[in-house]
Amino acid sequence: MDPLIYQVERLFERDGCGKTIWARQFFRQRETFHVPTRTFFEKEVMQGDLHSSVPVTKVLGKCIVMPHKDYFKLKPEGFDEKDIYVCEWRYTSKIRNWKKIKPSSFWDYPPYIKMVTRDKPLEATKVASVFKDRIMKHKEEVEEIEALEKIVEEPIPPNIKWAGGPDPNLTYWEQYTIPGPISVRRGDHVLVRGEGNRNMVAQIDTMWLGTDGMAYFNGPWFVVP
Repeated sequence: MDPLIYQVERLFERDGCGKTIWARQFFRQRETFHVPTRTFFEKEVMQGDLHSSVPVTKVLGKCIVMPHKDYFKLKPEGFDEKDIYVCEWRYTSKIRNWKKIKPSSFWDYPPYIKMVTRDKPLEATKVASVFKDRIMKHKEEVEEIEALEKIVEEPIPPNIKWAGGPDPNLTYWEQYTIPGPISVRRGDHVLVRGEGNRNMVAQIDTMWLGTDGMAYFNGPWFVVP
């Protein structure tokens, strides 16, 4: 099994947890739901919607994901070819939605990475889906996936600051979007996974961004029978 691919967004350390990264996952084609007629670049991965906290001790090594506009002509200095991937699409796993990433929306390379021109540009050839041979066996599922791919992904609403917070050293929010994406406002009721995988209900009274960069909320909790 191939290792998972993540883009590091933040590094932090917590008591009892050690050094940890907060990262966005990228999906290989076999990790997505798609129509079997879709084709992919050989080293293509999709920018996902899932974030995870990963202990640094589980990191196997560095790789790099490049926008398709750069991948075929450029390469990062000091990286083996096996560790270089190409990306063209954003994939929302919760609704199985595909959306092509605009050239202006791609991430910036870390400043320490130097891009150099390839000795010979790569050919932009694509390969068939790993699911192509299963078309006839799973016809109904294929039709469902085709319908899901036509769903238009709604834009993520902006975060809205709230000036009524009690601590001037913290940033408070009237509206905030958490990974998913899920947008919540003050006054909303939310389901929270508690101990023993028990769902708990709470109402958001106050939301803020802590000094560790994580989002928190406070408010009344409701008893679930």
